[in-house]
Amino acid sequence: MNVLRFILSAIYLRCAYIDLDGCLLHRMRCPPELKLRGEAALEWWTANLCPTPIVIRRLILLYILRLAGVRLYIWTNRSPKHEKVTRQALGRHMWLFSSWFYLSGGKHKFRLWGPCMDDQEKYVKGGRGWSLLVEQV
Repeated sequence: MNVLRFILSAIYLRCAYIDLDGCLLHRMRCPPELKLRGEAALEWWTANLCPTPIVIRRLILLYILRLAGVRLYIWTNRSPKHEKVTRQALGRHMWLFSSWFYLSGGKHKFRLWGPCMDDQEKYVKGGRGWSLLVEQV
């Protein structure tokens, strides 16, 4: 039911914002043997980010939305310096997106004009219409 509401909101508002890590792309985690926490873990992740696999069932949803005329936007806390890694991960599917917002940890400050798909409830609450909270990958 939540997916249908998300689709209807995206079609009605003609756009949707899509998170990457843990949502469209499998989450890359710090190796547990490093025992990194907080800022140290973020620094390691930022320096070592590499392409991760796409969550196929969510990619199919994006194709459905695009075919319905919805503009899709990458909306991520990644830094603009991660654009190359993002393009490698998404490969031939990059065309799905009308624009890319690399917000360097500032997603909470960005105004959304449509629903969003995210794996964190705090960001889903900022979307218009019915946004979609997905399980973390």
